[in-house]
Amino acid sequence: MQDIDYEYMNTIIILNTLALLLIMYFIKVGFYMILKGYLFITKKKFGGKKLARYLRKQLIFNEILNIYIQGYIEFFIGSILTIKFGRYTVIGEQMSFAIAIFSLAFANVFLPIFSAWIVCRPAKTLKRKSFHQKWGILYGDLN
Repeated sequence: MQDIDYEYMNTIIILNTLALLLIMYFIKVGFYMILKGYLFITKKKFGGKKLARYLRKQLIFNEILNIYIQGYIEFFIGSILTIKFGRYTVIGEQMSFAIAIFSLAFANVFLPIFSAWIVCRPAKTLKRKSFHQKWGILYGDLN
C-alpha cells in the first residue's frame, strides 16, 4: 500500500465531527419518518403535527445542503481516500464506504443539479419565504 501520511482510510474517522453531524442528520430523518408514520396511523389525533412540520422545514434539503456545502472539501478528500485506499473487512469500514459513495454522489451530482435549478428560478420565487427556507443555503448571498 502507498504511504500517503494518513493513519486511517475510514471516512468516518477522517471526517471526525463532520461524520457525526451527518450520522445525526440521518437519525433525525429516521425519527421524522417514524413520526410521519405515527401521524398517518393515528390520523393526527394525538399531536406531533408541529414537530413534524418543524422537522420537515429543517431537514428536507436545508440541513443536508448546509452540511455538505460547509464541509465539501473534507467530504471529497475523505471519500476519495476511503474508496481508493480503504479496507472493508468490518461493519464500520463498510458503513464508511457507503458514506463515501453517498458523499461523492451528493456533492458531485445532486449539488450541481440543485444549484443549476436554483439559478433558473425567477426572482419572485427566490423571494418567497418557504422557498428560501428550503433552498436558501444555495443562493443566500446572491442579489
